[in-house]
Amino acid sequence: MPKTLKEEIEAGEGNRLEFNSAAPSDSEKFVKTVVAFSNTAGGKIIFGVGDDKEIIGVPDTDMLAVKDGIACAIFSKCRPTPYADIYTETVDGKTLIVVEVVEGPGRPYHIDTEGIGNGTYIRFGATTRKAPPEIVTDLRRAGRNQTFDAEPCIDYTVNDDKISALCTVLSSYGKRTFKDADLLNMRALIQSGNGLKASNAFALLSEDNPFLNARISCGTFKGSERGRPIDRKEFTGSIIRQSEEAYAYVLQHIDVGMELRGAVREDVYEIPEDVIRESIMNAAVHRDYGAGRGAVSISVYDDRVEITSPGPLPWGMDIDKAKQGRSKPRNDVIAVIFKSAGMAEGFGTGIKMMFDECIKVGLPEPTIVDDGDVTVTLRRPQSAERRMPTTEHNMNPSEKEITDMLKDSGGMTTKDIKAASSLRPDQVKHALSSLSKKNIISKVGGNNGLWKIVR
Repeated sequence: MPKTLKEEIEAGEGNRLEFNSAAPSDSEKFVKTVVAFSNTAGGKIIFGVGDDKEIIGVPDTDMLAVKDGIACAIFSKCRPTPYADIYTETVDGKTLIVVEVVEGPGRPYHIDTEGIGNGTYIRFGATTRKAPPEIVTDLRRAGRNQTFDAEPCIDYTVNDDKISALCTVLSSYGKRTFKDADLLNMRALIQSGNGLKASNAFALLSEDNPFLNARISCGTFKGSERGRPIDRKEFTGSIIRQSEEAYAYVLQHIDVGMELRGAVREDVYEIPEDVIRESIMNAAVHRDYGAGRGAVSISVYDDRVEITSPGPLPWGMDIDKAKQGRSKPRNDVIAVIFKSAGMAEGFGTGIKMMFDECIKVGLPEPTIVDDGDVTVTLRRPQSAERRMPTTEHNMNPSEKEITDMLKDSGGMTTKDIKAASSLRPDQVKHALSSLSKKNIISKVGGNNGLWKIVR
């Protein structure tokens, strides 16, 4: 059920809501917000509400003049003219003026006197910001209903071997067999006279991916704060292989137990595998490849896994819309290919699946934050709640003591284990070697790294 205006006010300012306590004496600020809402996901400006959510109201004697002034400012200062509905609504006996701005098809919207380069604004959280040049370029592309990945890849040579290699990789997922014509129909290839050109999507999906910023950087950190990583890997090449290797990396650095399903014992990771996979695939599909940004960043902490994708949500999208199942890929070609090959969930279903799966196993819902980059946080169970191996009957008392210590700590060095346990140094050495051979524990970070439970 949609929120009432009062409920929206009580929720406070955000990426789609701004308050103004009085009629605008200077229209510059609010028209910048109108422009920002038009460029992003739309929103409301409410006149007669203070920053502290106090409902002040607009005097009836000023009502018509204020509405006319707002309309005149929007019409005269914004280019192209945004879609804005101006109306009044009574809350707690006081009259408010609401300017409801619809996300527009004419991006980039800007302040006429400042020009597109200096007068284009976007909305992040509860703030209106001037758009940097790379964002203006992306807004221009969105205004033409184009995506970076569908554009021709300059100075990239495509040949039959590269086409065959990509078709083989995509077909290997088993959902369908890919042929040259499929890549052409999906706009990974572009017909050029009697030949073919590669789109940016084709280049990104290929092993000789020329985009240096199109990579995934993974790190594991002790504790819950970002410090010096105890393990780090960077994956390059095809974004398909990058995504698979990053997925495997996360699974290697979180805990896994076993469950008896019928007569079969199965590995069960502390965060559902489908949730991890979808988060990483979403980063590959929706990140901003065209703005010269950095790598996708995946950080594994003791209490969470964070996946940060460069660039904001696609223009016109916000987190609430994503949760409701709305789909608007930043990279249309890559999204269609990932879905067609079976690498990602169907359009608009992945976020809901992630939330449902986490709830099903008793984990908090994932959190999604868009602050210019999009970060998805997957919470790990607290150490006492983590599912431990069901192979305790195969462990001797020394091994059991060490696994109990690792369960509670989340990871320890050999030196720390020797200091904290009741075992002699030679017993610790033999127990660690045995547990490692049984694939119950592994060391992360080299000679002085941490022992962690992996099974």
